[in-house]
Amino acid sequence: MYVKDLRIFKNVPMENILLVDNAVYCFGLQLSNGIPVMPFKEDKTDREFELLTKLLLRIAVEDDVQTTI
Repeated sequence: MYVKDLRIFKNVPMENILLVDNAVYCFGLQLSNGIPVMPFKEDKTDREFELLTKLLLRIAVEDDVQTTI
């Protein structure tokens, strides 16, 4: 298992970092910064990111991604 610690980005405030991943444990250290998605398995009908578009566009104009998520 790989845990992605977003604190590695020293010059970026946590409220400006978003992680989209299919494994919730990957962003377990910063749950408020993560959006879980279904795994991608070479499925040409996969629309996961297309469905995320509305949320991502809303988050893009927010001051704090953590409160929006």
